[in-house]
Amino acid sequence: LVAHHYEQGEQFDEAADSYEKAAADARRRGALNEARSLLSRALDSTAKLPPDTQARDAREVAIRLERGFLGFAAAGHASVDAAADFERCLQIIDNHPGVEMFATFSALWSFFASRGDLRRSAQLVDALRTNIADMPQWYQAVMDAVVGSLALFRGELNDARSWLESAAAAIAEMESPEIDGDWYAPNDPVGGMYALLGLT
Repeated sequence: LVAHHYEQGEQFDEAADSYEKAAADARRRGALNEARSLLSRALDSTAKLPPDTQARDAREVAIRLERGFLGFAAAGHASVDAAADFERCLQIIDNHPGVEMFATFSALWSFFASRGDLRRSAQLVDALRTNIADMPQWYQAVMDAVVGSLALFRGELNDARSWLESAAAAIAEMESPEIDGDWYAPNDPVGGMYALLGLT
């Protein structure tokens, strides 16, 4: 209701913010479809903001990351709608290193891997690994785990174990690294790493 009033007053930034808050509330209640619908309304409002501004781009990326994540949660790793949101994020970010880029890559590599497109997954991972020198330490550890995962999926068990053991050792040296807010694949990266390590 509040967001609608903002829309009527052509206060689109405030409308988008209100829709995002309403979506967060719906998500906490487990109403994923309602949350996704509200995020779509937030995107509609964002589209009416002045174009080609950093603030608008940042808001669109944040909304699409959240909507894409909910799409994965509701429909699984292979959700085409979710992948479209993440692909759009990649276009907006345009290879600028940062949390948003990592979050987008984390979702897309999982999407392509789940569809058996290991070549595309590997391309995304290789691109990301060249842009994370200044990112927190856990980024590198998680990326090692992803490389190991892809090696395992290709049947390269020795390489997979080497990468996964390296990632596990790095994670073990950290004190409960904060990962949740920057990981948009619908699984726990550390738990998944240990599960795959057990398969090698």
